[in-house]
Amino acid sequence: MGRSTEQLLAEARGGMPSGHYLPPRARNGAVRVLVVAVGHDPAQLEALADELAWLQVDRPYIKPVLLLNSPDVAPVRRRGFVYETAVDPATWPAYDATDGSYDTYVQQRVIEMVRVYEPHHTVVAEPERPLPRWPFAKSLDSY
Repeated sequence: MGRSTEQLLAEARGGMPSGHYLPPRARNGAVRVLVVAVGHDPAQLEALADELAWLQVDRPYIKPVLLLNSPDVAPVRRRGFVYETAVDPATWPAYDATDGSYDTYVQQRVIEMVRVYEPHHTVVAEPERPLPRWPFAKSLDSY
């Protein structure tokens, strides 16, 4: 009998790489943090990717998963982070047949990502502001 979708997702989450500094043995016990980073321009996304990379140097057990709406994801891809993209707000009206708000769309994307990646924490990255450190702390309560 084949494995269930939940078993396959659990295996994929455990083995997913995220960043150059995450040692292979830390992948299964890593703290997954969903970082919602919509509204970042390329320079801000570069700064966010740098910040996450430095966080991993000090905290090699973190596994950031990002939601982006930037057309240029090179800073995130270059560092090996897992990410998904959302439609850009400027083109959103062309995609939306229900006249729903862009904010509602982003909320739905976050909910979908929570279901798939089962992050231990979710944080909204604000452009030009440092990330809070508490979501990246490892504690026994995170599991």
